[in-house]
Amino acid sequence: MKTKIKFLVLVVGLLFCASNVMAQVFLYDQSRAISVGGRDGVFYQADVPEWGLVTLYNRANQLTYTEQTIDGRIRCLDEMIDDVVDETWTRPLSLRIVREAFSEAEKNRIERGDRLGIAMVICSQTGRVIEVRFGFHNRSSYATIPVATFRRIELALKEQIWFTPTADGRRMNYIFRYWQQAVVPASPPQSGGNPGGQGSSQGGNAGGPGDTPGGNDPSGGNNNRPTETDIFGR
Repeated sequence: MKTKIKFLVLVVGLLFCASNVMAQVFLYDQSRAISVGGRDGVFYQADVPEWGLVTLYNRANQLTYTEQTIDGRIRCLDEMIDDVVDETWTRPLSLRIVREAFSEAEKNRIERGDRLGIAMVICSQTGRVIEVRFGFHNRSSYATIPVATFRRIELALKEQIWFTPTADGRRMNYIFRYWQQAVVPASPPQSGGNPGGQGSSQGGNAGGPGDTPGGNDPSGGNNNRPTETDIFGR
């Protein structure tokens, strides 16, 4: 009887370990094109340098590595520009779009407090989101998430988020917003807290969703972008 019990415990333990291993399959180990699937034939590009910081974006993007300019010259890092009209609705909606794109099974794979970098490239004339890219480490919990989930975020941001460029904003080749978001908060949400569910942002445009203020874009565009206080910061 003791032998049977030990055998059953061993089998259960092996199955548990196997399920954990399966849940931690990292999908972005090397630079490559990845099909989103479906009939539209969309491919994403994962750029993965040796230090493992993944830049993930739609291969149709044209501005991922293009420097931001104003009046045809490269924008200086310390140049503060009011490029969009202040508003209040884009912050909570952007956070919710990202959070709700993940299934419950995917959220169970994401470590509490682990942050995803999201960058939006905005048309300086129309204010519409024209490109989206993502940044995360190839051994973070977000590296276990299939590309179709990131595609859902891209489409929802393009459809539901827009801005009103200012006169100065229209002088740029594009407007840029970036934030880091903990899809699964580090601690359970408290009652009566921030309706966005992701913490507060500091300074900048009142309309900017910023789960983490003060970060540079950690994806492939980090060396051609000015410092941002948050996605809607200046």
